[in-house]
Amino acid sequence: MKSINKLFKGKQKGQALVLALALLGLGSLMIAPMMAFMGTGLEAGVVMEDKLDELYDADAGVQDALWKINNPELAPGLPMGIAEPPLVYNIPILNAETVDDEIDIEITFINYDNNGTYRIRSWVGNSPVDYETKIDAIAATIWIDYYDFLEHVITSGDEIVLQPGSVVVPEDPDHDNGPRDYHPDELWPTVEELYSWYMRDINGVEPYQPDELHAEIDLADLPSLSSPYTENDRMLETTFRDYPGGDLEITSSINPKKDDPPIWLYLGDPEVEYDPDDPNTVNTIFVVGDLLIDAVGGDKNYTLDMNMQTIFVDGDVVVDQDVSFTGHGCIVASGDVFFQPKMVDDPDSFIFVMSIEGTIHFQPQGDFYGALAGNVEVQMQPNSSIQWNGPEPGLNFPIEGAGGGGLLWGIHTWEIN
Repeated sequence: MKSINKLFKGKQKGQALVLALALLGLGSLMIAPMMAFMGTGLEAGVVMEDKLDELYDADAGVQDALWKINNPELAPGLPMGIAEPPLVYNIPILNAETVDDEIDIEITFINYDNNGTYRIRSWVGNSPVDYETKIDAIAATIWIDYYDFLEHVITSGDEIVLQPGSVVVPEDPDHDNGPRDYHPDELWPTVEELYSWYMRDINGVEPYQPDELHAEIDLADLPSLSSPYTENDRMLETTFRDYPGGDLEITSSINPKKDDPPIWLYLGDPEVEYDPDDPNTVNTIFVVGDLLIDAVGGDKNYTLDMNMQTIFVDGDVVVDQDVSFTGHGCIVASGDVFFQPKMVDDPDSFIFVMSIEGTIHFQPQGDFYGALAGNVEVQMQPNSSIQWNGPEPGLNFPIEGAGGGGLLWGIHTWEIN
């Protein structure tokens, strides 16, 4: 019996080696096609990424052409009729790696329907014939009128968050001017619409270079102004702040506690009557980046008088508690708005504050007269107050009912070829 067991045990020697060699052979047969498959997948991923970059670049060309159509005074050579030749130009490539590193664009006026229609062609490659990626788009006129936002004390794309002590007048949602929540996305303006709307106000304005603007240093005093408020009056006219700097801080270091005369900062000339149809009286603050309006050095450092003007920011806005606000005007931002200034007690004032794609964090000190609109949400902090008292006619916002409103060109059709 023992000899039989030894016999069988001896027969088992080397079986693990055979199994290992079999698995090794099987792996060698599988690894080559598997690596080839992985390599093909990686190559396909690179191709898809390159194509996506080209598509982004071609679409950027369409947006650049649309901006030119909406701002013809900044686009020499833009055709205004069928008989005029197309405007052909290029801009630097943004993402894709191509032979010429350019996005080629062609704008053609194709008919006079509805104040004019344009065909836009944007391609990434060497020519419209030999291209990698091309987009054909038709730009047609659209009428924008968002007066409805000024007719409600609060408009929110989601919910309205009221903290304890918050006061909203009128507070009844069923009131004609009452708050409304969950306002549909399709009824909101886009960043592109309002960007184009306010871009017209800064035609020919050189970008402001510093990232800080000190009221008492960078702005001249107005000694001739017979202001009933303060002997230290300043005026901020049309300002354009763009990249590479981007962000802007409007501030002051005046300290009233040290007997420094407080500053009253006007947007635009307070002695010139505002006329929305007269570009010489429109003084828009246009910032591509974030805007901080603050003060250092003391309580109630300066007062900002909107003076029927508009602050447009393609980014976030922060208004600090050491600044006082008054007057009629609009603050429009693509991002979030943090609004907590002191409010001058003036029931005749009306300030419209809008976040196109973000949230409004609202905590003014004192009674605020005007309207709020936040696409994501409107948060009223504890003890904050807002009262709707009707907008002033002529506010610089695309509104027909108050003397504004207007035509913009938008993309009607969009096709990848």
